[in-house]
Amino acid sequence: MEYLPSEYQFITAKKMTTSDILCPLVWISPDIRQEVDHRAKASKGSKMKYTVVVLSALLVTALANPITFKDCGSTGATIQSVDVSGCTAEPCHLVHGTNATVSVNYTATEDVTHPTNSIYGIIDGVPIKFPTEEDCCASKNLDCPIKSGSQSQYKNSIFVAPAYPEITLVVKMAILDDKKHEFLCIVFPAIITSS
Repeated sequence: MEYLPSEYQFITAKKMTTSDILCPLVWISPDIRQEVDHRAKASKGSKMKYTVVVLSALLVTALANPITFKDCGSTGATIQSVDVSGCTAEPCHLVHGTNATVSVNYTATEDVTHPTNSIYGIIDGVPIKFPTEEDCCASKNLDCPIKSGSQSQYKNSIFVAPAYPEITLVVKMAILDDKKHEFLCIVFPAIITSS
């Protein structure tokens, strides 16, 4: 190492720090090492802030976690995610006397001028229609008309009437296109419950 001036010799007597490992230049320059060590000490507070931000983001993600769903034959949309309000575990609990809002993020692969809603509860293989406004445009469940290539969100609420029995079911939600084909179709597991 005689070809380097003494102040740029490799450091062997000093215990290696994290900043030494992360910045190889400090191995040869004491001036740079002092600067990096100073920054490492100053950044401990910012590391804590960063940790809090990351943990907060993870918590929000856990609380708004998309549910597991099955595409049941969408002919005009590619579904990205499905969220159900208040659903923190599967099957989703649909509580008597409340509205369960279902949000579906999708990309349209065809144009639809007059989309209509179709919502069913499937119990032991038997589909039972949930009462809902059929005209998607009138109910403002999505942006109308639907244009191919557009990314959008379909939102609809299901009122869980107190008269409904406490039962396990599969919820089927669909948007029908102008020819009454299932432009978008999802199913997900649910339980109707009083609490």
